Amino acid sequence: MADPSQQGWTMFEWAMTTLGPLGAILWGYAVLKMKEKWQADDAKLEKKMKKDSETCKVETLDLVKSIITNTAGRLDKKFDANKSEITLELENHNKQIQENEKRDANHETENRADFKELHKRINDANERSDSKFEKLMDKMTKSSETVILSLSDIKADVAGLKGRVEK
Repeated sequence: MADPSQQGWTMFEWAMTTLGPLGAILWGYAVLKMKEKWQADDAKLEKKMKKDSETCKVETLDLVKSIITNTAGRLDKKFDANKSEITLELENHNKQIQENEKRDANHETENRADFKELHKRINDANERSDSKFEKLMDKMTKSSETVILSLSDIKADVAGLKGRVEK
């Protein structure tokens, strides 16, 4: 028999014509199985996306902590105070993001229709996070520049004193 789509038949019509009522039952069963498979695939994809998002956030936080730790060894007490403040703000912000994600995840399981709205809220939170991170990095850069300038002034003073001592 020719391909049903070439004859303008739907799969249901083909099943009914070829196998009768048994074909309709088999067709219905196949549709249900496909729906279950799609739902399982959607759940796996959502789980993978959530895991990838969490991994990315953890890696970003680790990178920021590493940068702060490496820089802190070379700066004075003023910068250390700013570093602690930045770290605390980043940790608080990360906790807030995690709480929002938990709340959003619970909401997604309750109502699938709101998934798009929740996705938009997460993107907005990430954009705000990026903005805050950039502000904090600017603040850290300005503090380190101030300390570096102070160190340069101290070096100049020491060089001046050294010149006087040599005279």
